[in-house]
This record gives sequence, C-alpha cells and structure tokens, in this order.
Amino acid sequence: MLHKPPLLRTTKELGLALGAATVSAGVLKTIIRRKRPDGSDLRSFPSGHATAAFAVATVLDRELGTPGKLAYLAAASAAYARMADGHHYFSDIVAGMLLGRLVGHLVLHHRPDPSPALEVPPR
Repeated sequence: MLHKPPLLRTTKELGLALGAATVSAGVLKTIIRRKRPDGSDLRSFPSGHATAAFAVATVLDRELGTPGKLAYLAAASAAYARMADGHHYFSDIVAGMLLGRLVGHLVLHHRPDPSPALEVPPR
C-alpha cells in the first residue's frame, strides 16, 4: 500500500513541509530572539508548533479535501495550547500559522511533474 504513487507523494510532501517549517521557524527564532511569556528562553517568535502544524494541515487539506480541513482544527488546538500554557504570545501563534500556511503552499506549488524524467520512445 505504501508504494501507491499518491500516498508516496503525499508522504514526501508531508515530510518536506514538516522539515521546511521546522527549519524556517528555527531560523526566525534565532534571528528575532523574542523572550517567551514564561521567561524560559529567547525563542518565542514564531511558534514552531504552530508553523509545523499548519504546514502539515495545508498539505492534508490539499490532498484529502474536506476531511483534511479537520487538520486545521487540530493545528489550531495545538497552537492555542502553546499559548494557554504560557509558552507563546498571540502574535507568535499568528505568525506561526501564517508561516506554516506559506511553507505548505510552497511545498505543494513546487510539486514535481508526475511524468517520468526519462521516456523511452516506442519502436
């Protein structure tokens, strides 16, 4: 079942979206160095959890249609929990959501052409 092309493509897109979201949020955290509301460190902005969750939700939404929209509910719940626990400000969450959506769309936009790279002409 894992060798079915649509499932394999979606799995690769999810991995790429998650990786790109993690790296992009990490780079911004390192540059911006915003103190968390709980004072634990200087890596509050943007929310990495929100970025990753919304990047994944964006891919699932595109691949699954209506059922994929539930992924946004799960992503929003995870983001809210980070704010409710005192790890993030509201603006950290919003920035993470926007960044995650952007990353997800970029991954989907740069989807490789499904046709084979090399075609052997018929004889």
